[in-house]
Amino acid sequence: GGILLRGETLIDGCVFSGNDSSSDDPAALDILDNAHIRNTVFLNNAGLTSSIRVRGQATFAACEFIGNSTMRRGGAAEVRGQASFVNCLFTDNEAGEFGGALAVVDQLNRPFSSFEGLPPDPGGSAAIINSTFVDNRAPGRGSAIGVGTILNVPATLLIHNSIVWGDCNGPVAGREFYNLQVSNSIVQGGLETEVGIVALSVSAEAPHFFDVDAGD
Repeated sequence: GGILLRGETLIDGCVFSGNDSSSDDPAALDILDNAHIRNTVFLNNAGLTSSIRVRGQATFAACEFIGNSTMRRGGAAEVRGQASFVNCLFTDNEAGEFGGALAVVDQLNRPFSSFEGLPPDPGGSAAIINSTFVDNRAPGRGSAIGVGTILNVPATLLIHNSIVWGDCNGPVAGREFYNLQVSNSIVQGGLETEVGIVALSVSAEAPHFFDVDAGD
C-alpha cells in the first residue's frame, strides 16, 4: 500500500510512480486529515482500490494523474471526504467499475446495493476547477468522473472551467444519490438531463488540444 497521511501535510514537487496494492489500502496516498498537494505527479500506480483515497480534506494544485488504475472506482482518486483539484491533468486512468479517473462516493465506500438498518454515511464532495480529463476509461457511464452514494445523503461534485474529452460513453455521470453542477466547461457528448444535474454554459464542441500531455 501507499503512505498514510495523518495531521496537516504538505507535498510539493514529488513523483509517486509504479506503486501497487492488492489490499483495500490505496497504492499511493491515504489521506485521513488535511493535505495540500501541489506540483506532484501520480504515474502508473495500480491496485484493488484507488491510487489515492481522500477520507479527510485535500487540495491538489497543478498535479498530474497519468496511467493509474483500480479494479473498483476512481482510477486516480476516490473522494470520500472533501477535495479540490485545481489546474490538474487526468489522462489514461482506468477503473473497473466507474469513475475512470475520479470517483466521489460515500465515506464507507459501500457497494451499490441495499443496506437496511445501517445509518447513512455523509457523502463525499469535490470541486474540479481549470482542469483537464482526457482518455480515461471505465465501463458504462462515468468513464472519466463518477459521483454518487447508495443512501439518501448525496455526494456532491462541482466542475468549473474544465475539459472532459476522449473518454468512453457518458464521461461524467452520477449514480443513486448525488448533486452535480458543471459550468463553463467542455464535456464530450454533453450532459444528460436528469435530476441532480445542473449544467451552466456546457459545450460539447471539440477542444482542439495543442499538447494533451501538458493539458493544453
